[in-house]
Amino acid sequence: QSATYGLLWDNQSQTPWYVYQDNGDWKQVWFDVDSSLGLKYDLSEEHNLRGVGMWALGYDGSYPELWEELRKRYGQPSALEEILSQNQIFELDQNYPNPFNPYTIFRFQLKAESEIGLYIYNTLGQKVVTLTEGRKRAGNYKIRWDASNYSSGIYFVTLSVNNKRFQSKKIMLVK
Repeated sequence: QSATYGLLWDNQSQTPWYVYQDNGDWKQVWFDVDSSLGLKYDLSEEHNLRGVGMWALGYDGSYPELWEELRKRYGQPSALEEILSQNQIFELDQNYPNPFNPYTIFRFQLKAESEIGLYIYNTLGQKVVTLTEGRKRAGNYKIRWDASNYSSGIYFVTLSVNNKRFQSKKIMLVK
């Protein structure tokens, strides 16, 4: 969508972004492209860091540039894809809507039967809500959260799978 709204570049974070208006509300979208990821990889190598982390590669659609940047710098396609596919036994989607007031929907997918927990944490790292816990079969799940009794602010939703793997998303309640 950056082609539609105009690609902008933030020099401090070395990250592309765009802005648009939706029903009178201004929205910002920050994302990475192969060149911005390359700059982050350069920075980690320059400072002798032991690794880098990435998320949301599943949202890359049909654009291979992000994968190509990883392959170019860190390894052969077959080894990298094998490691990634073994680790992707679940996926937590971004809630919708986000920001929200007072309701939002969380969706997640499990590729295998697993012991899971879906939790909401505040910015201090305190668990404020347990949305669901227990053994779930492989499949797609949808959970609605009514945050009417909670204060405006930033929260984090975390999906725990088999108490070993975790995925979190930032969410924003605006009243």
